[in-house]
Amino acid sequence: MAYSIDEEQDIDQLKKWWKENYKAIITIVAIALISVYSWRYWKNHQTMQSIKQSMQYEAVIASNNAINKKDFDTFTQENKGSTYSVFALLERAKDEITAQHFGQAANLLQQAVDQAEDRILKDIATLRLSAVQFQLKQYDSALKTLQNVKSKVWLGQKLQLQANIELAQNNKEAAKKDFQQALTLVDPLQKTIIQMQLNNL
Repeated sequence: MAYSIDEEQDIDQLKKWWKENYKAIITIVAIALISVYSWRYWKNHQTMQSIKQSMQYEAVIASNNAINKKDFDTFTQENKGSTYSVFALLERAKDEITAQHFGQAANLLQQAVDQAEDRILKDIATLRLSAVQFQLKQYDSALKTLQNVKSKVWLGQKLQLQANIELAQNNKEAAKKDFQQALTLVDPLQKTIIQMQLNNL
């Protein structure tokens, strides 16, 4: 197939352009491919880690009636800072509360608070820690802990617990104020309980 002079000039220019730029083009393409595959590898790695943690968590919690302390400690240490570690600590603390071992529960909940990165999860652990400190009659500590609950979703429960602590401190005016504010934020069952407490003030 014959080429015209113009076409030959275009081909020569294309060859020249390729010779001058092929390294940069190959580098850009290589970087793009590496980025894509690195991202996929990282996501797959994260998924596999999550599955592994999930299976380990289930194994630890499955024997909930008699959690092996060594297995539990190993799991929470190896997965420290993960959501599953926080879940495990919350579950173990719940068992200790049921057994009325409030001191142990407080220690576990403090670990959960320290490890939780998710705001909601941290607030759940913080609320429970404050409630346990209330049970231990550590009223000042309970109030101080409660101030670290930041999510608005827990404001009603926060105010209700705060009012109960204030009531235990014989600070009826502050308790009444918090109960009244909590009434507008909680579910019907909690409203009934709070209204009964207000009626008894």
